[in-house]
Amino acid sequence: MKKYIIAIFAFLVFFTSSIQAGMASAAERKLGFKDVAANFWGYDTISWAIAQGIVQGYPDGTFQPGKKVTEAEFLALLIRAYQPSLVKSQTSSGHWSDLYYQFADQKNYAVNGITADELRSQPLSRSRVAEILSGADGVNFSGSNAILYVLNKGYAKGKIANEVSVRSYQGEDTLTRAEAVQFIKNVQDNGLQELKERPNQLSSTYLLENPSGQNNGNSNAGSALTLEQMADFRKSAVLIDVYDQNDQSIAQGSGFIAGNGLIVTNYHVVEGGRSFTITDQDEKQYDIEGIVKYDADLDLAVLKPSDPLTLPSLNLGSYADAHVGQSVVAIGSPEGLLNTISQGIISGVRKSPNSASSAIDLLQITNPLTYGSSGGPLFNQRGEVIGITSYGSDQGSLNFAVSIDYVKNWLNAVNTQPFSLIKTIPYAPASTNNGASQNGSAGGSTAPAGTVFSPASLYELDGVITDAVMSPDAPVLYAVDDANNRILAIDYKTGAVKFAQLSMQAEKIYVANHRVYVAQVVQDHSPYWFDNQKGAVTILDADTLSIIDHFDVPIDPF
Repeated sequence: MKKYIIAIFAFLVFFTSSIQAGMASAAERKLGFKDVAANFWGYDTISWAIAQGIVQGYPDGTFQPGKKVTEAEFLALLIRAYQPSLVKSQTSSGHWSDLYYQFADQKNYAVNGITADELRSQPLSRSRVAEILSGADGVNFSGSNAILYVLNKGYAKGKIANEVSVRSYQGEDTLTRAEAVQFIKNVQDNGLQELKERPNQLSSTYLLENPSGQNNGNSNAGSALTLEQMADFRKSAVLIDVYDQNDQSIAQGSGFIAGNGLIVTNYHVVEGGRSFTITDQDEKQYDIEGIVKYDADLDLAVLKPSDPLTLPSLNLGSYADAHVGQSVVAIGSPEGLLNTISQGIISGVRKSPNSASSAIDLLQITNPLTYGSSGGPLFNQRGEVIGITSYGSDQGSLNFAVSIDYVKNWLNAVNTQPFSLIKTIPYAPASTNNGASQNGSAGGSTAPAGTVFSPASLYELDGVITDAVMSPDAPVLYAVDDANNRILAIDYKTGAVKFAQLSMQAEKIYVANHRVYVAQVVQDHSPYWFDNQKGAVTILDADTLSIIDHFDVPIDPF
């Protein structure tokens, strides 16, 4: 009899529990949101998030699954899922998301709203979500690397059916509320048990091919991409327009988005510029705040946009992985033709002897390059940037790219900084006018911001100045007047102006040993270095500008 009563009691407990579980399931299935139908793809995930207390609906009875999510809102969802006790300690003073950003700051997450409240309310791109989630998993990746990481870990899937790739992830798309809660459920379902600290240094790309840290042979992160897939990287390439102090266009070049939303290009693209704009694949134009770092010898520069971009960052590889015969793809804007793609091979792995300090790592490539191509990304077959296309020959396939490793070292220095705190050089670096190494970075030995010249130092000249250099031992500025084909000598103490008329186009001037050396061209000129061009050199007396000597040279003396 006793056993019979116990059995009945156990059955009643089981039956009551089953009814309660069934009621809970029914409650989850019946959300009651007017805009979330039972057949909506994210219905079950939204039900889960509501039950977990991670997210709520709106007072009007809607969930608004397609509404854009801001950085602050996604950060709140992520932290609520893992740190519910932190949410309970939230106070009403200050911005509603302050506590979440304090937590993100302690964990070194790549979020922009730590220092500027207005950045917290900007819509978040899916690419930025990948960077935040990879950081929460204890690794430091940006752009395509971050996307590959979350795809391999199962934290995300592509938006194109039956394709899991950087392209199908569509990192430039803005995150929606339904997608946000799906991301949170994915990381919990796929093993992220706690929010980890993001390291300062970029993580090894080995983790992209082995996301678990072991070689399981299942990852295709390192597999070769088709040319069509590579063309998708044009979303991260830009056309750079360079302007002088009068807002006149003086040059064009190429560039690409790297870590922390910064733009990589060649130094010679921005040299002498006073302002810059970039144009993306959709022909949207953005202003550039300034130059973060440059090196004239390496012919490299990093630019900072005035506002954070939603464009995806590219995956940076290494010069060490390059080898002769390897297929490579270049993207650039030759002659202003936006984001043109070209194929080639690495025909040589070189050391340049042109540096004043040490040899520069170069890749000799067969990809066709011409005016406007400089500064674009050079990819290996895995879609990693291994070089920055820099210079070459108009005839044949003799072209060169600078190793990406230099830029990676630069980006590591600013990668942990919020975008709003990254400093820029007050104005563009001066043109290289001697053999000394020139480089600079924000906060370094550059001219102070806000420098104002007195009216006594301003001179209006009838001409177009294309190059200028100061005398090392006199208050004189020497300049090339391209419009009138002459050399000017301006005494900025007395205001006296002298000039020397030339018979051939002047390109560069140098001052040494009380002489002015003028490099001239005698035919159509190319900025590439290895063409069969002819030139001349004229030597002037620094005081009188009288001609001391003139001789022809079989190459472009520039």
